[in-house]
Amino acid sequence: MVGIISGLIAVAFQGSIMKLLSTYFGKNELHAGESTAYQILSNVPGVFAEELWIAFCLVTLKETGHSTVVAVMLTAIVFGAVHFQYRLGGIIAAIPYGIASAYLFLWQGSLFSPVLFHYIGNMGSFYWARRELRKQR
Repeated sequence: MVGIISGLIAVAFQGSIMKLLSTYFGKNELHAGESTAYQILSNVPGVFAEELWIAFCLVTLKETGHSTVVAVMLTAIVFGAVHFQYRLGGIIAAIPYGIASAYLFLWQGSLFSPVLFHYIGNMGSFYWARRELRKQR
């Protein structure tokens, strides 16, 4: 239920951002999500939803008697698996991020650090992807 609610909030927020930015910049500038402003702002709800899901899984697994290591590993593996759209490389890359996010949440007891960590990682990925796209043009 938490995942569904988080996903709906993310979609609603991203839609609102797109509408606001298209009003400000014009629809042509936001074609295919290529606007830097759109990439920066639309990433926030997705990151928050994923980190909320990781925290929910960790807390649930720990409360059902699983060790910290098992809870972190199961959560990270599923987190990696949901990044299947980025193929095997994306799955393999997402698992260590899931582990790091899980331990940050457990260590800090807050979503702030894992959300910031995840957001910065995504922005780095967007930067490198856009850089490669420019090279190909």
